Order: sequence, then C-alpha cells, then structure tokens
Amino acid sequence: MLTVIIAAICFAIDRVAKVLTQVFVKPVGSIVVIENIFSFTYVENEGAAHGILQGKRWLFIAITCAVVVFMVIFLLKNYSRMTPLFRVSVGLILGGALGNLFDRIVYGYVVDMMQVTFIDYPVFNPADNMLVVGVILLGIYLLFLDKVFFVDKKKTSPKEKEDGDNNAE
Repeated sequence: MLTVIIAAICFAIDRVAKVLTQVFVKPVGSIVVIENIFSFTYVENEGAAHGILQGKRWLFIAITCAVVVFMVIFLLKNYSRMTPLFRVSVGLILGGALGNLFDRIVYGYVVDMMQVTFIDYPVFNPADNMLVVGVILLGIYLLFLDKVFFVDKKKTSPKEKEDGDNNAE
C-alpha cells in the first residue's frame, strides 16, 4: 500500500506542476526565480533525458509500459517481503515513470520546466526528479544496506537451524 500511495502522490505532484507550467510559464517562455541560479522554463521534450532520441515517442511508451507492468507484477508477488526503503524507492520510480508516460501518451512530448541556470544542464520536471531519487535510493539499498533484497518473514532461530541441519543428514 505504501508504494501505491507514494506513486499516486508523485504522479499528482507531477501533473499539478505540469498543468501550472502550461498555464503560467508557457505563455511567457521562462520565469526567473533566482537570477543566474534557477528558472522555470517551458520545454516540450520529445526525447529522453538530455533530449536524446528525439521523436522516438512510441519506443519510450513501449519501454515505459513494459517496465511499469514488470514492476507491478513484481510488487504483487513480493510486496509483503519488501522493506520500507525498497517500497519507497519503487513508489518514486513508478510515480515518475507514470508522470512522463502520461505526457507522452496525451501530448506526444514530456513537459519540462525546471532549469538550473548556473550550469549547462537540461530542463527537467518533477517526474524526472522522482525517478532519479527512486533509482538512487534503490541503488543505495541494494549495494550497501542489505545483502538480501527482502525481509525474511520466516526467521528461524539458531536452534531450529541446527535441528534442520541434523535432519538433512
């Protein structure tokens, strides 16, 4: 349930930000928030991150749908064994993926609006942020926090383990 709630909240935040951007930023092109640091700039991105693979809309839709279906099936089969951090990271990834998928299906492009202006970096959106944070959390979890992907609900005591080993002989 935690994963679904996080995914839904992320999707909602992304939708609200993109609608507000279309209403307030698109007509003017860009709104400077902090001079030479951050702006809201309306961009229609038909590609992937950093604008690569422009015009490959159906490829991105197909890949995203496949990943979302895989993640949902994975969640349904393993949810009770997942740790909270694992659930949160998957929720962020799903929310971000669904946010950009919605744009690709409905508009044919992804609405981007957040621009850091003190470095040369592509314009991005909340869904992109959620995806990045989700992947980073998942990576940290998998690499550093646990040797096993899931919580073992059936913990055995050392005594049960010994008895099990003796029975195997």
